Amino acid sequence: MMEKTALSTSNQNRFALTLSDKLRAVAAIAVVLMILPHQSNATMIYYKAGTAKERIAKRELVEAKTAKLRAETERIKAETAKLQAQTERLNSEKVAQKEGLKAYKKKDYKTAMTILMREAERGNGTAQSYVGQMYLDGKGVKKNREEAVYWITRAAQNDVPSCQRFLGQIYAKGQDVEQDMKEAIRWFQRAAKAGDEYSKEFLKKYSEIKKKNTG
Repeated sequence: MMEKTALSTSNQNRFALTLSDKLRAVAAIAVVLMILPHQSNATMIYYKAGTAKERIAKRELVEAKTAKLRAETERIKAETAKLQAQTERLNSEKVAQKEGLKAYKKKDYKTAMTILMREAERGNGTAQSYVGQMYLDGKGVKKNREEAVYWITRAAQNDVPSCQRFLGQIYAKGQDVEQDMKEAIRWFQRAAKAGDEYSKEFLKKYSEIKKKNTG
């Protein structure tokens, strides 16, 4: 009986172990079954997130391109407005210059000086040359050679050939300015380049004299 009991106990122990193993296995399977849905959901969320990221990236790209186009449009609008303003200003300058020269030709020098001085101060080369000439001749204003040279210099800097030639002459002679042949030649060269015949002839003769002196 003892052997049978011992055997029974042994069988019970074996059964208990088997049941324990099975319970552990079931528990393990249950854990796996509990984890799998979460893993699946996590995977789906990942893919959904990835798709959303792509959509967001595409949207951001479109928005960036749109912003760039808007900026370019605004730049073009600003440039167009600037050009329109410049065109209007140039047209206004032409009208004012025309009126000033008209007054000058009619010998209404005071009116001419008023109009042309305003344009000269705005940087109009032609107006600057006339203002300089009027100061030189005392037309519409009191003679003032210093003012004349100032405005003629500004006109010369704005590529008015006659004023460039004038500066070449006064620097060559040392009249109203300190004599400076290097500066005189520079202005004569600029005037000659613009087609001034007097300046071309002066430079030709100056070059011949220089060759004789060095020879």
